[in-house]
Amino acid sequence: VGCYDDDDPVLAAILKAEPRRAYLLGELIDARQRAVHPYFTEWAVRHDVGDVLTSRVSCGSSLDLMAGFLRSRAAPPFGEAERETLGLLLPHMELVNELHLRLDRLGVFADIAQEQMFHAEQGLAVLDEDGRLLFTNPLASRLLRESGVFRSDAGVLLPRDPADAARFVTLRQRCAGVSTAGEGRSAAALYLQGGHRCGLLLTVLPYLSANPRRFFRDYAARVLLVISQDAPDRIDTRAQLRKVFDLTAVEADVFWRIGNGESVEEIAASSKQSVETVRTRLKRVFAKTGMRRQSDLVRLAMQGAPGWSNPGVVL
Repeated sequence: VGCYDDDDPVLAAILKAEPRRAYLLGELIDARQRAVHPYFTEWAVRHDVGDVLTSRVSCGSSLDLMAGFLRSRAAPPFGEAERETLGLLLPHMELVNELHLRLDRLGVFADIAQEQMFHAEQGLAVLDEDGRLLFTNPLASRLLRESGVFRSDAGVLLPRDPADAARFVTLRQRCAGVSTAGEGRSAAALYLQGGHRCGLLLTVLPYLSANPRRFFRDYAARVLLVISQDAPDRIDTRAQLRKVFDLTAVEADVFWRIGNGESVEEIAASSKQSVETVRTRLKRVFAKTGMRRQSDLVRLAMQGAPGWSNPGVVL
C-alpha cells in the first residue's frame, strides 16, 4: 500500500479495523473525509489513486504489518482475485514476522548475557576437545594472562599446578564427551589458587550445538569456560531495580522479565496472573522509569547499573 505518515487517515483507519481482513477505501473512510481531507483531494489525485485494498497483521503489542493493492482511478474495481491473493499473503507475513521476532529475541538474549558477564566481571573462553583455545572475550584473555595460574603446553591450556591440571583435564574430557553425545548435562567448578596473585574460579561446561563446525571451522568446539576472579558476588538485579526506581517487588519482577525478552502474555502465564494485571504493573514501571515502550525497558535492562543512574540521557 505504501508508507503512511503518522497523521494519515488511511493508516489510522487500518489500525482501528479488525486485523486479517481486507478492506476497500470506502470501508475505511467515509465520504465526508474523502471530500475534504488533503490526502484524498491532493495526494490521491496527484498519484492517480482511485481505491485501496488493504489488510493488517498485528504482530505482538508494538508492530503491525500492512499489505495490499492500489488501483488507479481509471482501472476496473477490485475483485475476488485481489482479495484471494491478499488472503494467501497474510499467513506468510505472520510467519516471517514470527521468525524475525525469534531472531531478534535471540539477539537481545545474547546482548543481555554479554552485559551480565561484563558487570559480573566474568570472562568466557571456548576450548576444543583437546584443550586448545578457540575463542576468548577480552576479560577472559586478561584474566588468563594476569592470574599466573595457567600455562600453555603446545597450545593446550593447562593449570600450572599438576593436581589442578589433572582435575581440569578430567572435567574438560567429561564435558567434551557430553558435547559429543549431544545429550545430558555436565558442569563443574574449579578454583585455582594464584599464589601472590588473585585466584580464578572456573566453571567448566559442555558446548552444546547441533552443528559446532558451523561456528568454528578448524575444530569442533567442545568446552566452555566461564572465568571469574575469585568467587563473584551474586548481583540481586531485581533488588537494585527496586532501589533505583522505587519499584515494588512485583514491578521489579515485571521490569526484569520484560528486559529478558518475555512478553506480557508469557509473564502472565508463568506467574499465574491475568494479562491485565501484568499490563497494569507494566504501566506503573513505565511511569516510574520514564520509559514509554517495552523496547526501551529492554535496552535499559541491558545497560545494567551504569545506565540506570540517568536512563533518559543514555537512551
